[in-house]
Order: sequence, then structure tokens, then C-alpha cells
Amino acid sequence: MSISNICKSALAAAVVLLSAGAASAAPVIWTDWTSTNTTRGNIAGNNVTVTGNLDPSTQTNGGFNYWAGYAATFTAPGLDNGPPDSDIVRLRGNTAIDIYFSAPVIDPIMAIMSLGKAGQAVDYRFQQAQAAPTSFDVISTGLGPWGNGSLQELSGNILRGEEGNGLIQFYGTYTRIRFTVAVLENGWSGFQIGVAGEVPEPGALLLFGFALAGLAAARTRKRPTSVPG
Repeated sequence: MSISNICKSALAAAVVLLSAGAASAAPVIWTDWTSTNTTRGNIAGNNVTVTGNLDPSTQTNGGFNYWAGYAATFTAPGLDNGPPDSDIVRLRGNTAIDIYFSAPVIDPIMAIMSLGKAGQAVDYRFQQAQAAPTSFDVISTGLGPWGNGSLQELSGNILRGEEGNGLIQFYGTYTRIRFTVAVLENGWSGFQIGVAGEVPEPGALLLFGFALAGLAAARTRKRPTSVPG
């Protein structure tokens, strides 16, 4: 097999690996909350704003990291990382919440911390905020700072927790997510919002670069040299 054909085969293999790598490595880009009073932040350049009666206020930087130590709870197949720092939006309930995005986001992910408590179920009731009703699935549940309760999806786009921790993923394209928390919780629940990205595996990138370099070299060797006239 010629050098050119070998490089073409390597390039084809690299494309396959790039496709597979993108599917297997999907880091979540979580919102960096930058303002406490108005609860503003950004997610990969997309401005995010939360409105509603937040009590206690949003934690934007520093403070206790409630997400740390619970990686199994806040990751899921194809989603590699939970919230990386102490940023969290906290609320006690008895309020309506709107999350606005300055640009549309696709299939956003919400990390939920301590929704409800043992013996006190609390619901996030998601409402229609776009042309179609909000749709989501619970994709992970597990242990949090105050225990390992339940987190479940009910009919009518309701998320119910009794000391529930985990991830939910919305489906569709959103510029706003709206939900209500009718119960005034004895304590507070918290959340973070993010989107999944796609990053190729390093090995695939290396093979891709090698194949491109090989093809370039092969073309250079085949180029006819000029003969002085």
C-alpha cells in the first residue's frame, strides 16, 4: 500500500475515532454565577438570569462547596463532570422561578441539591415557557450532604424530592425555564444549570493530525518538478 493510501486510511480511522470520542466525552459547562442580588451569571458566553424570591441568596464564589465529594450523584453516562465549584442558587420555596438565557440552549442540565427532606416532599413544578411544554428526565440520583433520599419525575412535569439529589436533563431548545415551588421548605434546596459540550479524545486528534501531515507530504512528493527551458 502506498504512503498516500496509508495516510488516507489513517484519516478515515481518525474521523471514526473523532465521532466516537465526541460521543463518549461530554463535559458539562456549568453556569458561573457572578451576581448575588440579581442572580446573574454566564455559561460559555451565554448570559443567564434567575428571577424569583430566592432565600437564601445565590452563592457566587467561595463559601462551602456543597457539590464536592458527590461526583457519582452529579454525573451520568455521557456527562463527565458535576458542578466544579461552590456556585449554587438556593431557595426555600413558596415562589415562582424563571431562568432566562440570552441565547437559546439545547437540552440543558440541572443539578439538584437537597430537594425536600425526609418526611417533607417538595415539588419543582415546571411550566410551559416556550412554544412546547417543558420536558425532562431524571438521569441520576444519589447521596448529598444531608443524606440519600428520593428524586422522581411525576406526571405533569413535576420533579419531587424528599432529600433528593441528582441531575435532570431537559429536552428541546430553551430561552427560558420556569417552575414553581409551592411549599415553603424547612431548610432550602439548591440548583445549578449547565449545558453539555463535545470534546474529541486526544488520541483521535493526534491521529487526525498525523494523517493530514502524511497526505500533505505525499502530495508534495508527487508534484512534478519544473525543468529549466
